[in-house]
Amino acid sequence: MKKQPFSVALSWTLLVLLSTSVGINALQARRIRKFIEPSSGAVSRVGQPAIPITGADVNGRPRTFTFDAKMPSVIYFFSKQCKWCEQNWANVRALAASSRGRFRFVAVAEDSDLAAFVKDRRLEFDVIGGITQAARKAFGFGPTPHTMVVSSQGQITNEWTGAFNGRRQRLIESFFDISLPGLDTPIGTR
Repeated sequence: MKKQPFSVALSWTLLVLLSTSVGINALQARRIRKFIEPSSGAVSRVGQPAIPITGADVNGRPRTFTFDAKMPSVIYFFSKQCKWCEQNWANVRALAASSRGRFRFVAVAEDSDLAAFVKDRRLEFDVIGGITQAARKAFGFGPTPHTMVVSSQGQITNEWTGAFNGRRQRLIESFFDISLPGLDTPIGTR
């Protein structure tokens, strides 16, 4: 058996290290892409019937949002503590304003005591708060923000989880045939 010169062995070692490095970089790129546009882990309800959403209006009065044959609905699920929701309000206001007459729009939260919150953010659409964890689970709301479209027949036709940025923003703009302003300045940098 002939001995390989040192340079051939070194070449093979470098090739193995280079291949390993490329593989690790590909895995890291995948993780970074997930971080930029995270997967919600929520189960999609597209194609399933929507259930009524019960909670309270901004004044604390009981309210149930139901789906009827008048027009399709847009549901925006948020949390007062969600930083992505906070940055997304300009987009949500633009979506609600552009969908008037074409869609019923309602924002829904587990949080209660929403009067000051709604006033501070100049939200001029229905807001239901205080929905239960059980209702959140039954409706299929994942992490916030979570946006759904329900047809006039009561079927969930589209859903997006996350703030309206990047690919998600383009999909929403295309679906609603609108242009969104983009995310507000991140909290703490204003």
